[in-house]
Amino acid sequence: MEKNIQSVENIKIEHAIDGGHIEEGEVEALFEFNLLREIRRINEGNNGVIAELNLLSLPESFLTLLQDINPHINIAEREKLATKILKIYSPGSGKREALMHKYAYDLINSQENKEDFVRIPELLLHKEITLHNPEVKSMLEANNINTNLNKVDILIMDLIDGYDLITYLYKIIIKNHSELVHLKQELTTDGDQLHWDDIKDAVASVFNFHVPGGKATDEGARNYEMIKVYNDNRRRIIDYLQKLPNNPILPQPIWQRLKNTLNLFEKNGFRHNDQHERNIMVSNDQQGAIDDIYLIDFGSAWQRDMMHDDQTANLFVNLDEEHVPENELYNRYVCLTRSKEEQRSLKTEQRITVWEKTFQVMKKNLRYQEVMLALEEKIKSDSLDEETLTNLSRKLTVSTDNFCEIVLPVLWHVAQDYDKNLVSNYVTSIMSKENKQHVLNELIVFKNLLN
Repeated sequence: MEKNIQSVENIKIEHAIDGGHIEEGEVEALFEFNLLREIRRINEGNNGVIAELNLLSLPESFLTLLQDINPHINIAEREKLATKILKIYSPGSGKREALMHKYAYDLINSQENKEDFVRIPELLLHKEITLHNPEVKSMLEANNINTNLNKVDILIMDLIDGYDLITYLYKIIIKNHSELVHLKQELTTDGDQLHWDDIKDAVASVFNFHVPGGKATDEGARNYEMIKVYNDNRRRIIDYLQKLPNNPILPQPIWQRLKNTLNLFEKNGFRHNDQHERNIMVSNDQQGAIDDIYLIDFGSAWQRDMMHDDQTANLFVNLDEEHVPENELYNRYVCLTRSKEEQRSLKTEQRITVWEKTFQVMKKNLRYQEVMLALEEKIKSDSLDEETLTNLSRKLTVSTDNFCEIVLPVLWHVAQDYDKNLVSNYVTSIMSKENKQHVLNELIVFKNLLN
């Protein structure tokens, strides 16, 4: 890949004008008129409004303009495009997003195995539009777009026939949750009758979502609280989805394509920097299963070489190279790629790993060392019994609340290296006396793993 990839810019529009297809004075009027006439809002993000552009109703001059800018594609084969209008006009921000969008698109499509990565909609045009028509301004302002500077940034790209990830997951919940059965009939294969706000509110209600707004007094504390609340809400959704009988929810090969893409980005010094559920889109086959995955919204993206290149550095002055891990969203939902059997197997492996690591750490504890010396003496004299294990447990713990955390790792070690039946019988005797449910649950799991 070349370090500097030319963005879709006004020079191409000027070329189309010079070619005699369209008069220069008509360009702004064409864009402005068609914004008002044909765009239908379908979504909204943090920095822009996404709309659908119906090409079948556009004038021939406008289609000719798009075709001249993109000679490698056939505009006539497309019925609709997606249009992103930035909410706040800031000189250079639209140009930077177009540059980053095109960089990511070209990077993925230059790979021999491009089917192993997410798809990115092809960007056809970026244009800064000066607004003259008060009707257009009113329409934009009604859609949360600031027009104070009488300019807007617009990006036109291929339309994705699908849903963002969180909408897809919420619709699965609506189809399965007993308290949302009244909404199920409104989710049709021919077109959804439910608005996003209705879907979101319905799911939030049945899961009793928390809302940020506690006693935090400074910005840092408020951000921490907000992240904590949102993560807790996500956890409730994921826990519910994992229990559904039709797992896995996300096909593993398709979800793996997101991880492959993030690895490719990192290798090339590229950061998307806005990984969340609304920026991952999925499409479905006729049975409703996911058959493709897309990444959108490159408004916060950066590429390291371009940030320090004299020709492009000015576009990134408001972006910081500090970043959160790009794989956080992937890791959060990877559990939904596993069947119930795979989930149980993984939890078993993780639990055993924790016990083994805890056992290694405890070797440095003086009380533990004394207990293990006494235990080894019993083993050498062939007198290891349940009373020995009871004394071991009493010396290591002060209450049953930390019994599972402290004693089970030691019992696991004894069972694996010395006498599994003895440990199993001892745990059974404890279970018969235990009245704390969370401790009893841990003991049941422990014993099942022993057997």
